[in-house]
Amino acid sequence: MLDLVGMREHDPHTGDDAHAALVRAGADGDADTAGTVLREELEETLALLRRPVTRTPYVPE
Repeated sequence: MLDLVGMREHDPHTGDDAHAALVRAGADGDADTAGTVLREELEETLALLRRPVTRTPYVPE
């Protein structure tokens, strides 16, 4: 999916901070923070998927 939406073209570490925050929240048993982090990431991903395609998507050979 990352290749499809070009998320890592400008930042190869896209999503790393959110993933780390989600892992921390899970390890701490903090369901509220985990839910917030996950919801924000999913909203950002959905926004990327909804934008018009402006380049050829990655197709594995």
